[in-house]
Amino acid sequence: MALTTAFVILEPEIAMPESVHFQLLDPKHPSSLNAIRIASEVFREHNPNLNDYNVQIVRDGDSVVVVFVGKRRPPGTRGVGNIPGFEVELDPRDLHVIRSHFVR
Repeated sequence: MALTTAFVILEPEIAMPESVHFQLLDPKHPSSLNAIRIASEVFREHNPNLNDYNVQIVRDGDSVVVVFVGKRRPPGTRGVGNIPGFEVELDPRDLHVIRSHFVR
């Protein structure tokens, strides 16, 4: 399994509401690797070619969210690009899947 990890970079001038609490996680940390492995298994049920995706992992409130984003997304665009993305939300305590869904 070959996964490429991508990072979300926020523009400094974008003001985030104080109620938004998310943090990028180190994809090489063992707990991140486990979350990515579990999320990949969930996504694989939908038969994607994982080589077409980059992986982002964030802590969002009380959850860990693994996001699979198409590699060929045009630069400067928002959303997931030409192929549907997929998100898997996990409980950080035991990494059980809370929910998963496709995103556009």
